[in-house]
Amino acid sequence: VWSMGTAPEPLRVWQAVVPAGWIDYNGHLTEGYYGVAFGAASDEVLIHFGFDEAYREQHGTFYTVEAHIRFLLEVHEGSQISTDSYILGADQKRFHMHHDLLVDDDPTPVATQVAMLLHVAHAAAGDTPRAAPMVEPVLGNALALAERHATFPLPDHVGRGEGPRLCGRAGQRHRADPCKQQIFHANPHVEEATHASGEPVRRQDDRGLGRGGRRRKGAISGW
Repeated sequence: VWSMGTAPEPLRVWQAVVPAGWIDYNGHLTEGYYGVAFGAASDEVLIHFGFDEAYREQHGTFYTVEAHIRFLLEVHEGSQISTDSYILGADQKRFHMHHDLLVDDDPTPVATQVAMLLHVAHAAAGDTPRAAPMVEPVLGNALALAERHATFPLPDHVGRGEGPRLCGRAGQRHRADPCKQQIFHANPHVEEATHASGEPVRRQDDRGLGRGGRRRKGAISGW
């Protein structure tokens, strides 16, 4: 629990009514459909940034490479649900997003999600997908919203299991300087990461690699 205080206005671009098909044998929203709701909310944020069919064809797409959901309260059939979305940080290839899932006009979240989205360029058949910089208008809009949300008071659950926070945003509550930490350590598909300063950092966790340090087929490269 945290106080929003003087937090900036969230992005409110998604809402829905919970259908009967999302309800489980316990009589409330089943866990998988929390993910469906958050995924739809992330898609609407991307659309808000200018991510449309033409952009996808010309420049690439987004992968959610890591996400962490907290299930806080029950949600029932017919409930009006919506999301408050914040961009916690962004750089040229990624952004870090927080969603609150809300019911009706109650400001208390029934669930939260923190996710890391990665911009990926198109790959030829059989090639490994590669992370690539976003282009306009998506890049500028993502960076601008991250700047507007820089004073969002980070809740305690951010950074626990869903991946690293991006350095360089105001109001961060790190015990250590985030720009001196490994910022790619949570993704299993990185052979060599870098500090935010640009210095290389060798991974200690090689789950994304095969024997002898070879990349496993299907791993994303370049981020």
